[in-house]
Amino acid sequence: MDMNRICCYLCLLWLLGIGFTVEAARRLRYMVQFHGFDCINRWSIVKNWSCVIAEDGTINTELTVLEPIPEVWINCKMTVLRPPNTEMVIFNTTLNICKLLSSGSTANRLVTSIYQTMLKATNLVPQCPIRKGHLYFHNMASLEKLPAFMPEMDFKTYIKFFKPNSTENSEVFLNGSLIETNRLRQKLGH
Repeated sequence: MDMNRICCYLCLLWLLGIGFTVEAARRLRYMVQFHGFDCINRWSIVKNWSCVIAEDGTINTELTVLEPIPEVWINCKMTVLRPPNTEMVIFNTTLNICKLLSSGSTANRLVTSIYQTMLKATNLVPQCPIRKGHLYFHNMASLEKLPAFMPEMDFKTYIKFFKPNSTENSEVFLNGSLIETNRLRQKLGH
C-alpha cells in the first residue's frame, strides 16, 4: 500500500471519528424534563388509556384498541413559552397518520424525528389499519434526532388523534423543558 493511500485512510477514519464524537456530544448536551403528561379519551374504540411520567423521567403510555382503526389523523401543535407569559408556536400541523406510517416521514422534519424516535419505543406496527389490541409506547425521551440548534426552552405539546368526519378523538397534553446539561450542573451546584 502506498503512503498516499494510507494517509487517505487515516484521514477518513479521523473524520468519521469526529463525526461520531460531535453527534454523541450533541445528544449529551441536552436533557428533557417532563412536567405534565395528560391524556383525554373521547374515542369509543380506545379504552384503558394511561399516560405516565416514570421515575427515570421518561414517558410511557398504554391503551387498548377495541377494533382495527382504518384511518386516523393527527393534529400536533408545539409551543415554546417565552417571557413574560407569551407562547410562540413552533409548529401546528395536521396529517394523515396512515400516510406517515407508510412513508416514515413528513414535510415537517421535527414531527418526522419525533415519529422515528417513537417507533423505537412501541409495539405499533407501522401500517394501517392500526391493529386492535394492547398498544404501548415506553421509555420515550430520546434526543437522538434533536436539531443541534435548539435552545433551552419550556414547551407545551398538544396532540389530537381523530377520525375524519367524527367528533370522536383522543388528546395528549405534554409539558416539559429542554435543558442544557452543563447549565443544569451549574444550577445544581449553586
